[in-house]
Amino acid sequence: RPIASPPHRPTTKKKDWCGPCRMIAPVFEELSRSPEYAHIKFIKLDTERAPAVAKQLKIKVMPTFVFLKHGEQVGYVLGASEKSLRQGLDADGKVGLCNQLCVVS
Repeated sequence: RPIASPPHRPTTKKKDWCGPCRMIAPVFEELSRSPEYAHIKFIKLDTERAPAVAKQLKIKVMPTFVFLKHGEQVGYVLGASEKSLRQGLDADGKVGLCNQLCVVS
């Protein structure tokens, strides 16, 4: 079942104990306020409070940025890379990038 969403949405799951998540959080906040990306809705997902959504999006590592368009996943970025996050935003979410050692079970 598709997840309801506006046209293009990167989401991130953030954990307070996750160092890379804390590192990228200010960048995510800055991008979410940027006029350049005003057409994109940025959402933070607490996977402990919404495990069903995290499971549906197949989020297994942190941080994960998921790009949705019309409720369907069109891309993702694994890891705390500002460059990769910007690439995803600029490519209309059509990315599949892992910029750090990513362990996906």
